[in-house]
Amino acid sequence: MTKDFKTFEAEEAKNIREEICNSNLDLEAFFETKREEWGVPNNFVIVGIDAYYRLFVLEK
Repeated sequence: MTKDFKTFEAEEAKNIREEICNSNLDLEAFFETKREEWGVPNNFVIVGIDAYYRLFVLEK
């Protein structure tokens, strides 16, 4: 099951991509650092940001 927690503006998504590149973390670790900020409960896994700038998550 997926759930839409957040939709980013294009500029926000661009900034997140830059943060990921500059963080020296793998994607899973980076998304874990943003979990609380983005309001994603622990029973969901953050997968990424889709082409429409929506945060894509899956239920564990």
